[in-house]
Amino acid sequence: MVHTNPFPTSAHRRALLGELQSTLVVAWSGVHGITHWARVRANALRIARGEGDAEIDLGVAELFALLHDSCRWSDGEDPEHGQRAARRARELRGTFFELSDARLATLCEACEGHSHDQRSDCPTVHACWDADRLDLGRVGIRPDPARLATDTARRAETIDWAHARSLRWVRWRRGAAPARPARPLSFAEEGAYQCDSCGEEIVIPVDGSAGERQEYVEDCPVCCCPNVIRVELGEDGEAHAQARTE
Repeated sequence: MVHTNPFPTSAHRRALLGELQSTLVVAWSGVHGITHWARVRANALRIARGEGDAEIDLGVAELFALLHDSCRWSDGEDPEHGQRAARRARELRGTFFELSDARLATLCEACEGHSHDQRSDCPTVHACWDADRLDLGRVGIRPDPARLATDTARRAETIDWAHARSLRWVRWRRGAAPARPARPLSFAEEGAYQCDSCGEEIVIPVDGSAGERQEYVEDCPVCCCPNVIRVELGEDGEAHAQARTE
């Protein structure tokens, strides 16, 4: 089954992020904020690849990643936040994204049940819940395969991969994230790009000796999602950087 992109344009995705940020009560870059949402999105993509893309609706999974914790009133106990997220999804449909009634029902089921020990007959819902639980490392909990529903999420290599990403964010939040490996610079220069996954502006060092046009893959230091970075050195001496999700 082929699922269409719920966002008519990339501007709709950015507008949705702006709307969610404007009403978010918890910290934007906190344990339930944009950096968590971005890792949940990446986890869902990995699960979908492992389970077979036709089984899982990636459009619904991406919306789940953005919405599931967007209506939290606190980072502590908040058992109704999933129900509020489902109501928000119904309100936002048609303005920021497009979903059929059936796909919206899947999204709402995923949002409503993600913080409870529930079961579903829907592979997409299970993928959403697993994608969320794979990021428990950010709160000091290693994901338990017994609480994961999909074969891909239960694999040791998937848990190790997701847990390492969570811990990297924890180190970044504590101010101890490893810097980009040092390399000799012919002259020091900086550029900046906006991460397509979490929306944060990332400042990067630029090595002028590597040429006027450079391209490489680097993980975002905030959400850990891999980006393809393209840097061009202009005649004005400025470094212009752009990024897209790998």
